[in-house]
Amino acid sequence: EHREAVQQWLGQRPHLRLAIDGDCVCKSHLTSERSSFVDYHPYYRTADFNGDKTDDFAIVLVNTQKRAAKFSIAVFNGPIRKDSKAAFFREGLDLRRMAFTAAQGLIDARRTTLFVQNPNTGKGLMLSLGRKGYFLTPSQEDFN
Repeated sequence: EHREAVQQWLGQRPHLRLAIDGDCVCKSHLTSERSSFVDYHPYYRTADFNGDKTDDFAIVLVNTQKRAAKFSIAVFNGPIRKDSKAAFFREGLDLRRMAFTAAQGLIDARRTTLFVQNPNTGKGLMLSLGRKGYFLTPSQEDFN
């Protein structure tokens, strides 16, 4: 169901594609995570990001028309349908050295906090939730 929603949403954005493992330059991190998590992907995460007890998902996209700051983050709130729209979308990021991590109950016991961080330094961005929806803030949480 996630794939169908993303394909439908990307149909109106032909300059974007899903980020793949090859877009992440942290090869040792990928190897390490795959030894613990069989289906690990650095640019895809499901969890309840907004605290409504329904799984949401986050993905990273690549703008095929740009050379620099070509990454984007999209978050889709559940329940997911094939015509779901992104609840959050932010373009113009450099995420080559980043990967998703998440922490349940870190900020709010009812939800999971999503991070996109450099696995070596712990620095990156945190997906925050406010009255008007999601927004990104700098993060230096280190879960290594």
